[in-house]
Amino acid sequence: MKSPAIKILALAAALAFAAPLAATAKGKPAAPPCDGLTSYMSTLPVQPLNDAEKAGLLFTIEEEKLARDVYIAMAATWGQRAFTNIAAAEQQHMDAVAFLLDRYALANPVADAAPGVFSNARLQALYVSLVESGRASLVSALTVGATIEDLDISDVEGLLAAADNADVDTLCQNLAKGSRNHLRSFVSLLEAAGAAYTPQFIPVVEYDEIIATPAEHKVIYDAEGNPVEGIADGPCTGAGPRK
Repeated sequence: MKSPAIKILALAAALAFAAPLAATAKGKPAAPPCDGLTSYMSTLPVQPLNDAEKAGLLFTIEEEKLARDVYIAMAATWGQRAFTNIAAAEQQHMDAVAFLLDRYALANPVADAAPGVFSNARLQALYVSLVESGRASLVSALTVGATIEDLDISDVEGLLAAADNADVDTLCQNLAKGSRNHLRSFVSLLEAAGAAYTPQFIPVVEYDEIIATPAEHKVIYDAEGNPVEGIADGPCTGAGPRK
């Protein structure tokens, strides 16, 4: 049984990760987070969204919330730092998607949503299933993490193929990068525990290439997947994002 201190820390983590989105729930949308990705996206043109882009952005923020919420639950269950760190990264992904939702005046479907609650029925059922599976053992929890990132890569690549706006494509390139890094982390931890992961959503060839490639840190990709010169991933400095 977890100690009261651990439970309190887990609740505090959940509230801390949820707070940035809750702040946008009422009234005027909050300013975009000051980070390299949103700084760069704010310089890109505002273009009409097609239906696939609208639906994709709305789904993506819920899918990123799914990842965040599952990892918060796994951190509370197992005390594994990787879950806490990656949950924080998923919050940053949510903030990046929320920036585009605000930019295109799309209602944020997770602004008022409590941890573990989703408007998308498939994601709601997936959350329940993944949390239940991840509580069976630490290896099961790490497998859940790898599964989420595997699915995220597949879905983001689908949106990338359907999108033609530079800012949406840029978002997708960088969400995919983050998921590749997270997948590498979970697979490495599984291997250290004597377990293995078999991809379920992306092709085996793509999975093998991701695992064989070094982690992609301190880089922002443009709409074509090329590194942007002069902008690094992470908090920005100075005056913040350009408007």
